[in-house]
Amino acid sequence: MINVKRKGQVFVWFAIFIILFVFVMLYNMFTYPYIQAHDMAYDLINETDSDQKTRALNTISTINNVWFSWLLLLIFFLAIWGIVAAQRKEPYYQ
Repeated sequence: MINVKRKGQVFVWFAIFIILFVFVMLYNMFTYPYIQAHDMAYDLINETDSDQKTRALNTISTINNVWFSWLLLLIFFLAIWGIVAAQRKEPYYQ
């Protein structure tokens, strides 16, 4: 049985693992369509000879960097939240 004084810590880490599982599943589901859309947009922009081509390619590059790094940022901030929330003092139980 879980120690009553540690119930909050267990809940925090359980919530973190559930959130990570859901976001990893969503990330995996949406990565393939994202890569297809990215490739199509990149090809369409490269076919044109406009003055905005460089800005458009820079925007696509930025979106690409964000897509592949947001999950790492989420994991980092969830770990910080878990450590801080687990250090919180539990109420006194008898």
